[in-house]
Amino acid sequence: MARPIPVHRSIADELRRRIVSNRYENDELPPEMQLMQEFDVSRHTIRIALQHLVDDGLIARQPGSGTRIIRQGRGGYWAIGSLDDLTGEFKVDQSLTLSAQLEPARNFPAILPLFGLKPTGKIFHILRILTADGLPYAVSHLFADQSLVKRIPPEELGRTFLVELVQRYSGLVAARARQAISAARADPDTARQLGIEEGSPVLVVKRTYFSADNVPLVHADLMCRSDRYEQVVTFLRNKRTQPGDEAD
Repeated sequence: MARPIPVHRSIADELRRRIVSNRYENDELPPEMQLMQEFDVSRHTIRIALQHLVDDGLIARQPGSGTRIIRQGRGGYWAIGSLDDLTGEFKVDQSLTLSAQLEPARNFPAILPLFGLKPTGKIFHILRILTADGLPYAVSHLFADQSLVKRIPPEELGRTFLVELVQRYSGLVAARARQAISAARADPDTARQLGIEEGSPVLVVKRTYFSADNVPLVHADLMCRSDRYEQVVTFLRNKRTQPGDEAD
């Protein structure tokens, strides 16, 4: 029988989700006493949970100074602990939306099979520049079938994450995501937008969100500066494979 996840681990996972989604202001975690009251646990349990985050490099603890969230030096630092974290990749107020409109599907031949589109069809496309500390670190191309975005008010586009908008107005829920990371050389447009030389190496992140019925909701192509982007993924042990579990 599988063992339950320890309480301190569950608390650490919840705090990690809050940190990567920028829930805490001033980059500080609440005091231990407040966390004890919120999660209804002892100080010992809270301290173990916080130590997990220290070990992950997410926080720093200083006696008398509280618990500080560590923001990495690279502009695009992104920690992933669950599917929910994928919607919080960037701060909306640190992105520049260059366009958000229906475009001919033939302009993006690589994604036609994903959405089952013909070259004569249309695809909704958002082009953004993602920034941190005033510097660009990624060019983001977001795609969605026009049937999934037709109910989204135009004024909301660019103000929140496209995946959240699609879920809110289509009634579908992102149940899984598939991601592939590779290296490439910057084309002229990407180089200009990122402020690098044409042909410079960039990290290419391709990610697709699917519903439980395998309907593609949103596809994202990110072209990232290798010197300003870092992605951190947290792997958790499956509940069914805890050490010491006995076979049924």
